[in-house]
Amino acid sequence: MLTESGQKLQILGRILEKTATGYAISCSPKLVESVLKDEGLAETKGTFLPGDKTRKKEDEDDEKLDEEGHAHYRRQVGKLLWMSVDRLDLQHTVLRLARSVSSPTRGDAGTLKRCIRYLARTRDYKQHLVGDGSWQVV
Repeated sequence: MLTESGQKLQILGRILEKTATGYAISCSPKLVESVLKDEGLAETKGTFLPGDKTRKKEDEDDEKLDEEGHAHYRRQVGKLLWMSVDRLDLQHTVLRLARSVSSPTRGDAGTLKRCIRYLARTRDYKQHLVGDGSWQVV
C-alpha cells in the first residue's frame, strides 16, 4: 500500500506513484523505449499531435502491408493499446489504428509512425488522480 508521497509501485508495466495530492499513473519507460526502438525513432524529438487529419491521401496509401510489415504493425498497435489505458491522449488515435489491424495499409503505417513520434515527445506524461476526485494528464 502506498501511504507516503514519493512511494512507487510497479505492476504489469504500469507505475503507480503516491503524490502530495493523490496518485500518478504512468507507463513503464521500458515499454515506451521498446516501442520507439522497434520503430527506429529512439532519438527523435517527436511531434505535438498523435494523429494528422490534414495529411493528404496519396495513391500508395491504400497499398496493403506485406507479411513482415503487418506483423510489425500488429505488435506496435498491441503495445499502444496497452499504454492507452493510462494515456488518455493516445486513445483516439490508437482506436483508429486498431480498426485496421486485420489488414493495415501504408497509410495506416504512416499514422502509426506519427503516433509513435508523438509518444517520443510525451514519453514522460502521467495521469494524475487528485484526492478531490478530479484527474489531469501532465
